[in-house]
Parts: sequence; C-alpha cells; structure tokens
Amino acid sequence: MVSSKTLGFYAKVLLAAGVFLSLVHLVNIVYVIPSHILRSLHLGLLFIIVYMKFADDSSTKAIIFSTIKGLLGFSICLYYGITFDELVMRAVAPTSLDLICGAILILLVIDASARTVGLGMAVVAICFIGYIFLGGYLPGELGHRGYSLSRIIGHLFITSNGIFGSMLQMSATYIAVFTILGAYLESCGASDAFINIALKSTGKLQGGPALAAVIASCLFGTVNGSAVVNVITTGTFTIPLMKGVGIAPHVAGAVEAAASTGGQLMPPVMGAGAFIMADITGIPYSQIIIHAAIPAIIYFLGVFFGVFLYIKRDNIPPVDPSKIPSTEAMLKGMHLLLPLLVVLVMILMKYSPMYSAFYGILTAIALVVLNTKNVYKFFVKMRDSLRTIAF
Repeated sequence: MVSSKTLGFYAKVLLAAGVFLSLVHLVNIVYVIPSHILRSLHLGLLFIIVYMKFADDSSTKAIIFSTIKGLLGFSICLYYGITFDELVMRAVAPTSLDLICGAILILLVIDASARTVGLGMAVVAICFIGYIFLGGYLPGELGHRGYSLSRIIGHLFITSNGIFGSMLQMSATYIAVFTILGAYLESCGASDAFINIALKSTGKLQGGPALAAVIASCLFGTVNGSAVVNVITTGTFTIPLMKGVGIAPHVAGAVEAAASTGGQLMPPVMGAGAFIMADITGIPYSQIIIHAAIPAIIYFLGVFFGVFLYIKRDNIPPVDPSKIPSTEAMLKGMHLLLPLLVVLVMILMKYSPMYSAFYGILTAIALVVLNTKNVYKFFVKMRDSLRTIAF
C-alpha cells in the first residue's frame, strides 16, 4: 500500500498541474502563445494529470510506473515544443532520437486514451495505425503502396496532421476555455439556479422531479458541453428526488443520463464537435449555435415527452411541496445566469468564442466576489475552478 503522505504529494502535484494548465489557457486568450508551445504544454501537462490521477494507489510499483510514464510524456512534449523549428525542417528525414520520441509518444497517447476515454478508442487508434503498416499488403482498393516506419512516426509526431494537429489545437483553445467557464459558472452558483428554475416550473406536476431533471440538464447544457459533468452536477440532486417519488433507481439514472447527453447539443456551449465543425467548415461559430438550437430543442422535447408518458403510465406522484424552492429563492438566483447571457450576446455579436468565454469567466468571477465575503473561501473557489481540467 502507498502511504498517505505519498498520496498527498501526488494530490498536490495534480492540483498544481491543473491550476497551471488552466492559467496557461487563460493567458493564451490575452497574450497569444505560439501554437506549438501551447500544444506541447497542453498535452504534456495532460500526461502528468492523467497518469497522476489514474495511477493505482494500491501498489507502489504501479504508481511509480505511472509517474514515469507521465514525466516521459511531458518531457517528449517539451522536446517537441523546444525543437519545433528543427523538427519541421527534418520532418521527411527524422533523426533516431525523433523516431524514438515519436514512437513512445504514440504509445503513451494510446495508453492515456484507454485510461480516460475507454478501451474502445484505443482499439480504434490501433486499428488505423495497423492499417498504415499493413495496408500495403491488402489487395485492390483497400490497399495502398505502403509506408516506412520512419515516415509513419514522423508524420504522426512532427507534422500538423498527427498528434500535434488541429484537434489538439482545438482542445488547447476552445474546449479548455469553455471547460474553465463551466467551472466558474458552477462556482458562482449557476447550476443551483438552473435546478431551482427546473424544480419550480415542474415541482407541482405529476412526476415533477423527472421532468425537472430534463429541464435542469437542458439549462446546464447551455454552459457545459460535457454529458458526464452534467450528470454529476444535476444528477446528484435530481436522481434522489426521482427515487423519492417512486421512480425505480435504474429509470432515474436512465432519465438523467438521457437528458444530460443532450447537454452536448445545447448551444451556446457545446461539445468538441461544434468547434471542430467551425474549424473544418469555416462557418462562424455564431451561425453553428443558431442552427444547432433546433435539433437540441427537438431532442429535449423528445426526452421530455418520453419521460412524461412514463410518469403517466406508472402514475408517479408529485414531489413533496417542501422540496420545491420558493419563488423568492428562484428569483434570487436569476442574476447568476448573467455570465451565460454575456457569452451568448458576445458570440452573436461576432466576437470569437474564446473572447466570449473569457468575458463570461470574468463576469462569473465578479459574481463569486459579490457572493463570497470570506477572502480565503474566495481564493479556494478560484483554485478549485482552475483545477477543473485535472478533476
């Protein structure tokens, strides 16, 4: 077993890495960091975070091995950032050190994706890399002329079509900043405001908590494009309420999961897909969110009426009136939605999504200042919001 002192040290390193990474992304909005430096820092620090967070703390050997992999990934990313100009010049003829670093980085990316996203993503990556190696032996249209090991590693490691390509740039800019925005909105209490609005509007209806779960997930989806975060934030409150009115636990979980999944579709803050669409197609993000609103609303209407029919079929009773927030409590939290309004208005005014998110963050920080009288608690909230990328 690993000692509590060692685990405490790893927790501090994880916290520091998350805070520093968030600060890098915020600085990049005001002072543009060269893209190769930003991408190398982004991926390098994520390696440390992933391997620190997912290390098996039941085994000293396992946690040491994970630490080595995290530091190795960070070192290779620094090597890429520092020697970028030289790497680009010799992209077609990489050195032995380039090939070794590239091969290790490819394996680490596959391993890290298996730890975080799941084994399925890693298997897909392995299959496509395997096709590059073996495609030269396939007959007909499925085959290709074949590529050497040095060219494959050089392409995936050095060029902008590989690991350090546009998808990583998207993660290091738009996705990271909107993730931080969601954390600050939660710090200022916006998630509680969403839940109060949802419960107040549906609390007196039959099976109100289930309908409130759909509405709350829809509202929270406007500020956070992650289905997982949506479940954690709204589900911790709505699932117990659904169980309390007689809805089976597995059904309560299914309702919350289905509703939270739609949060990825709800503008203005959506999942990575919206930013990728804007980058590849060249369509302004402001236009994408306008058109995305239609399928998002249709999705939530479908979930809402599906839940409504289930409630009627099983004759689920309304929620206890004592658990419904008062009108005063709901109105008192309406100002917490101001950061979302700032983001939406700025995007529609053709400001970039990053600047819009940045001013949304500043607005949320201002609300935290107004709502937090204790200076120490304020800095704790700021720290916890910045570490959100790590946790």
